[in-house]
Amino acid sequence: MLENLKSISIRPPHFPPPVTAACAKLRDAGYKAWLAGGCVRDILLNRPPRDWDVVTNAPLETIRALFPKHLEVGVAFGIVKLVDPSARIDVAIFRRESGYSDLRRPDRVEPGDERSDVARRDFTVNALYLDPFESTVFDLVGGHKDLQRKTLRTVGVAETRFSEDALRVLRAARFSAQLGFRITAPTLKAMKNCGPLLKAISRERVRDETFRIFESRRPITGLEALMKTGLWEQVFGVRKAAIPADYRTLKFGEAPSALGWLCALGVTGLLGDPTREPDEITARLTGLLKLSNDEKRVFARVIRVFADSAAVAPNALTSGSLAASAPDPLDWIELARKERPVLDLARRFIRRARGVDIEQKDAANRLIEQSQRWASRDHAAKTLVPARELLREGFTAGPRLGRELKLRQWRQFWELTI
Repeated sequence: MLENLKSISIRPPHFPPPVTAACAKLRDAGYKAWLAGGCVRDILLNRPPRDWDVVTNAPLETIRALFPKHLEVGVAFGIVKLVDPSARIDVAIFRRESGYSDLRRPDRVEPGDERSDVARRDFTVNALYLDPFESTVFDLVGGHKDLQRKTLRTVGVAETRFSEDALRVLRAARFSAQLGFRITAPTLKAMKNCGPLLKAISRERVRDETFRIFESRRPITGLEALMKTGLWEQVFGVRKAAIPADYRTLKFGEAPSALGWLCALGVTGLLGDPTREPDEITARLTGLLKLSNDEKRVFARVIRVFADSAAVAPNALTSGSLAASAPDPLDWIELARKERPVLDLARRFIRRARGVDIEQKDAANRLIEQSQRWASRDHAAKTLVPARELLREGFTAGPRLGRELKLRQWRQFWELTI
């Protein structure tokens, strides 16, 4: 429910010249020109905005005429994208929306006013207006107080907002992770109730929001929100109850990549049992998160660390045979050479793996450490036993030569000490 309009004076912020110029052009033509949405939130939090949204009561055709150099993308929704290399600026009409048959975008957009425009927005902290010339914030939904309280709640009824755009359930988790805000109980409840609506959203969009959680300042906060609301199953395809409490105390010198986080969750068992179903986990996550071929290759190798370490452990090589599914040592060396940060993160999380005994954890970390030792050597791959050496010994091309070559390469792999 909309509250009375409140105006709050703030210290004049700095705006990029293209933003000031765009607002001035609208004002000089006799129209309002306010900043809105995430850029206002970020200004009030002393964070640099990524994008600049300008809202106005000017008609759409007037906006297009005032800014002849614009992109037509978004015009159907009352938005004009300006072309400027130094700032990403959207100029939009105050509007009202209705009908969300695809659970993502409105079926109908009409000109509106400040109240109708703010009523369609997702969260109160994203529903503030800022007059750039008067340095005044306008608040109709209590968003300013929510910023001060570090609270995240929807504008109006949460179920209504989420049913308009189902991706908002993930955006709530993402904003919580990025801003460190607490999601209110009614909003959490609505996220849980509306989670199944995510099935209507493309997996590419789900992947984007999930990876932005991984890349946020507090990824564990966002992941905990997914757990609490049951969205974990909607995103990762497996039901889990809780993030281990000690994950909240993890400190990193350099922020891990999204792929690194995904691999870390995989080896801990939060995406399925990596000791029993590594290939199934890889196939499921590849489909659900639309992993690229390179991402799939890295994830598939890391998630098999327990299986690979058992197959090629030093004591297993004394039998003179290797399982048919044993990996190639060159694969692990190449992975360690290209993806050291990912493997460093995996090593930290292997110790926290659920349902894995200490011997398995030690073996997995030994495999990673030994791969990294080899990767640190110049021309490491060329120092392993080559196939031509076995051919000189009388072996002929075929399965027997392949097994013997793999056996000798793994023995040499484990003999390296630095």
